[in-house]
Amino acid sequence: MMILTIIIISSMALYFISHFLTGQKSSIKNNLILKNSDMKVLKNVILDDFGIVKKRPGSTKVGNNLASSNILGLHDFAKNDGTHKQLTVNAAKVYYNNAGTWTDSGITGLTTGKRTRFVNFVNLVFLVNGTQAVKDWDGATAYDAQVGSAPVANYISVFTDRLYTNNTTYPSRINYTTIPTAGVIAWTGGDSGYYEVQTDDGDFVTGIHPRRDRLLIFKNHYIEARDSYFRRISIVRDLGTPSNDSIVTINNKTYFFNFDDTTSTGVYEYGSSEPIKISAPIQDLIDDITIATPSTQFFATKYGMNYILHIGTTQGMSNVVICYNVTHQAWCYWTLPSTITTFAPYNDTNVILPNYGTSLGKVYKFTGANDAYYNGSTDTTKNITMNVRTHPIHCGNPHLFKDFTNIYLFDENPIKSRVRYQIDRGSWLSAGQIENRTSILGAQGKGYDIIIQIEDNSLSSPEIKGLVIEYSVEENSR
Repeated sequence: MMILTIIIISSMALYFISHFLTGQKSSIKNNLILKNSDMKVLKNVILDDFGIVKKRPGSTKVGNNLASSNILGLHDFAKNDGTHKQLTVNAAKVYYNNAGTWTDSGITGLTTGKRTRFVNFVNLVFLVNGTQAVKDWDGATAYDAQVGSAPVANYISVFTDRLYTNNTTYPSRINYTTIPTAGVIAWTGGDSGYYEVQTDDGDFVTGIHPRRDRLLIFKNHYIEARDSYFRRISIVRDLGTPSNDSIVTINNKTYFFNFDDTTSTGVYEYGSSEPIKISAPIQDLIDDITIATPSTQFFATKYGMNYILHIGTTQGMSNVVICYNVTHQAWCYWTLPSTITTFAPYNDTNVILPNYGTSLGKVYKFTGANDAYYNGSTDTTKNITMNVRTHPIHCGNPHLFKDFTNIYLFDENPIKSRVRYQIDRGSWLSAGQIENRTSILGAQGKGYDIIIQIEDNSLSSPEIKGLVIEYSVEENSR
């Protein structure tokens, strides 16, 4: 958390010292109860470095342009020989990245416009789209080698040497394959089978997700965990998710987006006990989401120790992604220049980078100083605008009328980021730029509290450590 210290330098001069230690965006409106770590705005930043706020990574395009329609699937196909193939789905085709060119895999029989999900197993990649039966591919020319009698499914996972899917014919059913014998699996006979999850409860399976010793099965308003012997080991009622793609596990804790028309809507952390809601600090963005199709609107991935979730349009902003740092338990949010349709991690030369697809048939990866995007006629780039804004700071004395004089800003990489301030919600005034590791900027005015905003849209990133507010108090206001 940010540390608050008020040091009396003389009978008149006071200094409010604030450090960015696990600072996060907070939607709390009462500034009398705010933590010192709470910020009104933390936009396009990343909170990986303890005590320092930096700009989020940019994005670069992957491969050539595909048809101008939604990218509906991304996947890292890792084979036993250590090679990786990056896959994407556009229109009715699955492509792989062949040295920068998206190349048709040859898989046929897919329906256009269906979200596709993948999993690696027995040196094959298996895919489902909710319309065709499960398909597989060997990364070369052969496909559909081990999918005889497989169901039509939306979701697919590997858990304890079996494939598991839902079944679109039976909304509460989970199907599972045999354990491989010499790399061969079967969908019927042997030790394959299925089980039902809360049959006929008016709900349906919306996701399946493996975590250590259990398979988590989600419905809209129900979660069930089963072990490798198919035994039910825990249940959660009245919580679930509409979106399989919002489910991500980091450090043996599972994060998911619960959608409801009540105050339970938000992001949950599910560890060894009951799920807990963790998105209260960023609830203002969640409450204002423009809902389109929940099953496809909310999708997430892991980026280092961050859970990043696409939520769409909120508070007049488009293409919004909320970001939770698991280590520091802190929230921020990003805005991207393109309409994104899916996330997936990819092993890029032994570095795991999130990739995302867009509505215009482009694939990007999070790396670089600025954002690549397609402006409707050509590929171009756009600098990232970072915005850090405090809540009203009353310097620990909300009842005292103050004479503000200076802001001291500490930045390990000063790049002339702009600083503005606002006293008692008045007009925004310029304090200047951060040009030194310690910058002293004038912030003159009288009032009860002050808001400070730092903005940067250069190609570089500041590394903001904290600030000091210098002010005095007239004797008759003590």
